Amino acid sequence: MTTLAAVTIDGRAGHDLLQLQGQSSDYHLGKNGNALEITRYSDGAMFSLQNAEMLAFDSQQTVVLARNGIEAVVLSWLPKQVNQILGPQRWRLLWARHSLAQA
Repeated sequence: MTTLAAVTIDGRAGHDLLQLQGQSSDYHLGKNGNALEITRYSDGAMFSLQNAEMLAFDSQQTVVLARNGIEAVVLSWLPKQVNQILGPQRWRLLWARHSLAQA
């Protein structure tokens, strides 16, 4: 039997977005210490994610990752407001560019 190792992704400093294929229901999300463990159902691929603030899926779904209650409120409000002003496509491009600049 082959044991698969998780690919570790560390966003480090800044605001980071991880783009994933498909939709959120294609993945299992679980917490493991300070990391978010992501498993893709279709092939069992595993990712260990640290220091990222948001997940985005091809289906236009987003998941905001918060470390406490205050972040949860602020981060859940921000994308909705920006989407209304810029539209989802421009917001995703802006966020991705910002994330790349912080890397």
